[in-house]
Amino acid sequence: CYALMKVYNVIGQVVDLVVSEEPAGNGDHILTWDGKNLDEDTIASGVYLYEVVIGNKKDNVKGTVIK
Repeated sequence: CYALMKVYNVIGQVVDLVVSEEPAGNGDHILTWDGKNLDEDTIASGVYLYEVVIGNKKDNVKGTVIK
């Protein structure tokens, strides 16, 4: 399964989606968000939330990023 990171703004709208380049096996993985939205426009500085999902796992990773 591939890892999917959903990036949200503070009002809960999806800003961007990031998919891992390779299937996510056991161990550590790095997903990098480029600070752009779904239309490839650079977005304003601020606080954004993210959620990472791997396959059907319900154990999601959530956090905050400040751009």
